[in-house]
Amino acid sequence: MASARPHRARRLDRRERRVESVAAAAFLVVAAAMPLALGSSRAFAPVLAGALVAVHAIASRVRLYVGAGYVMPTQLVLIPMLFLLPVVSVPLVVAAGLVAAAGFDVVRGRAHPERVVTGIADAWHAIGSSLVIMLAGQPGAGAVTWQVIALALLAQSGLDVLTAIAREWFGRRIRPTLHAGSLAMAPLIDASLTPVAILAASAAAARPTSVVVVVPLLGLLAALSADRRHRIEDAARRLEALRAEEARLDRAISRIGQTFASKLNSTALVELALRTAAEACRADRGRAAIGERVIQIGRSDKRLDRALFAAREAVEAQGHGCGASCGEAFALGHPLPDGTVLTIARSGEPFSEDDQRRFGSLVRQLGVAIENAALHERLQQQATTDELTGLANHRRFEERLRHEVRRSRRSGRPVSLVMLDIDDFKGVNDTYGHQQGDRVLREVGTAVRRACRSTDLPARYGGEELAVILPDTDLDGACVAAEAIRRAVDALELPLADGGRLGVTVSVGVGAVTAGGDAGSLIAAADAALYDAKRAGKNRVVRAGGRGRFNQRSPEAGRETAPAVPRAIEDGAGAAAAARG
Repeated sequence: MASARPHRARRLDRRERRVESVAAAAFLVVAAAMPLALGSSRAFAPVLAGALVAVHAIASRVRLYVGAGYVMPTQLVLIPMLFLLPVVSVPLVVAAGLVAAAGFDVVRGRAHPERVVTGIADAWHAIGSSLVIMLAGQPGAGAVTWQVIALALLAQSGLDVLTAIAREWFGRRIRPTLHAGSLAMAPLIDASLTPVAILAASAAAARPTSVVVVVPLLGLLAALSADRRHRIEDAARRLEALRAEEARLDRAISRIGQTFASKLNSTALVELALRTAAEACRADRGRAAIGERVIQIGRSDKRLDRALFAAREAVEAQGHGCGASCGEAFALGHPLPDGTVLTIARSGEPFSEDDQRRFGSLVRQLGVAIENAALHERLQQQATTDELTGLANHRRFEERLRHEVRRSRRSGRPVSLVMLDIDDFKGVNDTYGHQQGDRVLREVGTAVRRACRSTDLPARYGGEELAVILPDTDLDGACVAAEAIRRAVDALELPLADGGRLGVTVSVGVGAVTAGGDAGSLIAAADAALYDAKRAGKNRVVRAGGRGRFNQRSPEAGRETAPAVPRAIEDGAGAAAAARG
C-alpha cells in the first residue's frame, strides 16, 4: 500500500477533500456490491474478522518511508484475510482496519476526522486481489498456486497505483514522476511480504489464532520505521538549521551592503559590526562607546547591562578580549586599536570558544575598516580642500557651483556667487616675502569662512583670488554678504617681522544666476564685476548688472543675517579689461 502524503499530517484543502470523498464513496459502492452480486462458500466469522481488523490497524500504523511518501506492510494481514474470510467481504474488512488506524489518531488529536475518509479511499487495492482470488475459485492457503498469487499481486498493485495517481493528480496536481519512488516500492515490498503472509494464512487455517504470528514481524518493521523516521526528522532539522544559517548569511551580506552605503563612516561601521556580531554569536544586546557617543543594540536588560559593564572593565584591565558574567547573563568584550571596547551579551548560555573567536575576528576586521575609513576621510579632505587656506579647492568649487545652478533651475530658488581678490598681493610678496604672502592668504581665508553661513561654500579659486557660493541668496542679499566679507578682511591687521602691522583689503564682485544662465556665465558675471571693482579703486563691492547704486536693504531681503551698512558698493557690469593689483 503506497501513499504520497507528506511525512507530517496536514489538513486537506477543499479540492483534495472533494476528490477523496468521491474516491471513498466509489469504493464503498463497489465493496458493498461485491457480497450482493457475488456469493461465497465461506462463512463469515465475526471474532476472526475483528482480530484481523485489529492486526490490520496495527500494520497500517507501521509506515516505511520511501521518497515523498510511505509504504505500509498491510500485505501481512491482507493475504490471511483472502484465505480465512469470505473473499467478497475482504475489501470492507481492509477498509475497517484503515479506518480504525485513522480513528486512533483522530481520538488522540493527531489527525483531523477527514483522515477517516482518506483511509477508506486507501482500501481500493484490496478489490483487485479479492477479484482474482474469487475468479480462481477461492482456494485455501495450502492449495493456491503461485500463478494465482502473482496475478493477485499484479491486480492489487495495478489498482493501487492507478487510484493513487488519480487521487494525487486530481486532488493536488502532482505528477506521477514526483512520487514514482514510493509507487514503485509498494509492489516490491508487498511481493517480499507475501510468502510470509501465506505461511501465516496456512497456519491460521488449522488454528485461526495463529494469525497473530505476524505481529512480531510488524514490531520489527515498526522499529525500523521509527529509526527511519528519526533519521528523516534529524535530516529535516539539519536542513532547517542550514536554511537558518543561510538566512543569517543573507542578513550579513545585507549588512555588508549597508557598510558600503554608509560611506565608510566609523560610527556606522561600529553599529553594523555590533549587529553582525550579535547575529553571529546569538547575542541579545551589544554596546560600544565612541567618544561621548554610546551605541547600543538589542533589548534593554539590567542583568545584560551589568554583564556588558563587567566585560568592558575586564578588557580595560587586561588589554585584550575576554568574557564576563553576571548571574545568568554572559558577555564578551574586545578592544579596538583606538581603545574603544565593543561588548555583546546574552542570557542563559555562556559564549563558546567559537563565539569568542568569531567576535575577536570581527572586531579586528572592524579596526582595519575604521583605519581605512579614517584614511578615506583624510584623502577625501585632501582631494577637496586647499591645503594653505583650509577652504574648498577649485575642483570642489566647480562641482558645488554646477550642482547649485542645476538645483536653482529645478526649484526656481536663487543662487549667487561672490568673487574676491586680495588687493596689491604681488606687492606683499615682493616686499615681505612669500611666507608673509602665505600668512595673508591664510588669514583672509579664515576671515572669509567666519563671515559665511554654514550653507555657503568659500573656496580658493586660484592664486590670491577667492570665491563664495551663496545658495538661496538673490543678488541683493549676496551684495550684503559680500560687504560683510570685505569688512571682515579690512579689519585684519597682520604682524610683521619688524614689529609693524600689515593691513589687507579685497576687491569683490557679485553675480547671480539669471534665466537661462549656467555656471560659466555666473562666474563670468562675478569676475567681470570684480574687475570693475579693481578699476574703481579697489577695496569695494561691485555687483553685476549695472542697475545703479546699491542701497542697503533689510536683513529679510534675500539674506537671513545682514551685516552693517556697506561703505562702498558700486554698480558695474563691464568686461574684464584691467589687470588686477
